[in-house]
Amino acid sequence: MKDWDIPRPQRRRLAGKALRGRHYCCYRCCRLLCVCHPTTQFQHHANVEPIAHISTRKVWDTHTGECLHTLQHSHIVRAVAFPVQAGPQILATGGMEKKLRIFDLSRAQGSSSSSPTSQNAANGASSNSSSSNAMSYEIGPGIHNGTIKSIIWYQDYNILVTAADDKKVRWWDLRSRHPCAEYAVDGTIGSCEMNAISTTPNDPGVLSVAAGKAAYFFDPVQPGRLLKKTDFSYELASIAVNKATSRFVTGSTGDTWARVYDLESNDELGC
Repeated sequence: MKDWDIPRPQRRRLAGKALRGRHYCCYRCCRLLCVCHPTTQFQHHANVEPIAHISTRKVWDTHTGECLHTLQHSHIVRAVAFPVQAGPQILATGGMEKKLRIFDLSRAQGSSSSSPTSQNAANGASSNSSSSNAMSYEIGPGIHNGTIKSIIWYQDYNILVTAADDKKVRWWDLRSRHPCAEYAVDGTIGSCEMNAISTTPNDPGVLSVAAGKAAYFFDPVQPGRLLKKTDFSYELASIAVNKATSRFVTGSTGDTWARVYDLESNDELGC
């Protein structure tokens, strides 16, 4: 991740509008920019990126530095996901509200920079900018009993996955707005990721969850279907899978080592 991946005019413009006062910032290739609260997780997409704040989420055009949408929340946002498609017009958010929200950017209501909800001064936007307030609805009210830490969109755009501090992984059908599957893990969830290789776009990948001293691997097509569970002697912080090489890598909460394992045999190959 390098700041020179962003052309200088866009880099200066975004730095002036978006980076001022943020906790962390990182740059991605293809001129993508993320500025986030330290505890916020992103599922990125194209030219449009969300920015986390204490009670709002802002969506920015990283080519122009323009704030496109302001997404109101009453508490810290921990996760956001766009569907993996060209020009997505919806996104999902979750966090310490314990609410899974779906925002429809195509039905956003315009607001000027003087609007009380735009909070331009607090978010580093220039005084002549404008943004819209996107409409939203909640999925499964009252079902999450802990902070939502991760949101993953399946290739089937009707299916979402959430991982929460109540030690539950849930699969949601957006057509019914109810869970279609649920799995209780044995420990605190450290990470929940869809591992897919960009060079093989038709491969749905594998859903991996690091929780407590175990790694869980789920079917990327059939909600809730556990492929395998692998136990370890240490607490997991994260896990990443590469199906093409039949390897997976774990990170621990107790040290800084990244350990490589064989996906089939679970044999440790190195660190």
